[in-house]
Amino acid sequence: MALKQATELSKLITAIGRIGKKTDAMIQTAATHAVGYSIEHGDIRFANQLLSNLSEGTRRAAFVAFMEHHGCVAYMSTEKQFKYFKRDNIKFDADEIESGKQWHAFKTENIVSMYDVAKMVDSLIKKIEKGIEKGMKIENAALLDDIKIASAQFHGAAITDTPESIEVDLPDEELAAFLK
Repeated sequence: MALKQATELSKLITAIGRIGKKTDAMIQTAATHAVGYSIEHGDIRFANQLLSNLSEGTRRAAFVAFMEHHGCVAYMSTEKQFKYFKRDNIKFDADEIESGKQWHAFKTENIVSMYDVAKMVDSLIKKIEKGIEKGMKIENAALLDDIKIASAQFHGAAITDTPESIEVDLPDEELAAFLK
């Protein structure tokens, strides 16, 4: 396949943006009414139907957070679906939900470059610590201390161990070539 012309590629990207916004609005409406069914009828089939019909690129974690916040549902990670979760004193107001915080804004997306090892390590440390707090059995948990020390040294080195000058021991001709 040949590389697309710039104008053709630009039109494609614009269409993706337009379709994406339309899809987000459709999901907001469907999710709002799925919430209503869970509250008013204890019926979670629409919440599960919507979840199963979201494309792979859709922000499912944000959708689940939206549904749990507004509806009578709880996500069961082992079954990968919602179950009914009774909540007292909850009323369904379609207008309020539909015009309120959008479903995709309920959980921020954390984009990390695959080249940013420090962020990945920091994220790993947080995940392990949360697991330990929750009483989860963490295999090789003893490594956590070593990882924390290495991370602290890296972050400290990045801030404080920046020399003002570097001594280079090169013959004059190599130094001259290096400085070119």
